[in-house]
Amino acid sequence: MQSENQTDIQVKSMSVCEKCPIEEKIHVCCARYPRTGEQVKMILDDGSVKDVCPHLGRDGGCMIYFTRPYGCRQFFCERFFKDEGIRLIEENEGYRYLESILDN
Repeated sequence: MQSENQTDIQVKSMSVCEKCPIEEKIHVCCARYPRTGEQVKMILDDGSVKDVCPHLGRDGGCMIYFTRPYGCRQFFCERFFKDEGIRLIEENEGYRYLESILDN
């Protein structure tokens, strides 16, 4: 069972992804499905066509977030560590948070 503090941290870490522009997600983390390398074409608002993970929604959210593969769960981008990671380490919560993700 998660402590109240871990739940708060997970919600905050999800908000880092929610703030990230879809173009950056495609470039950094959501260009392909990690288990198979599968990609689909997505037309962005500016008319450009990008190859993306088939589970990336038009709103930039992961459509299988709660059942996403381990490769996605263990990925932490520079933005995450800049926005959340330093605060977590300063609060001595970073290691417990990372352990909780890696144990799942």
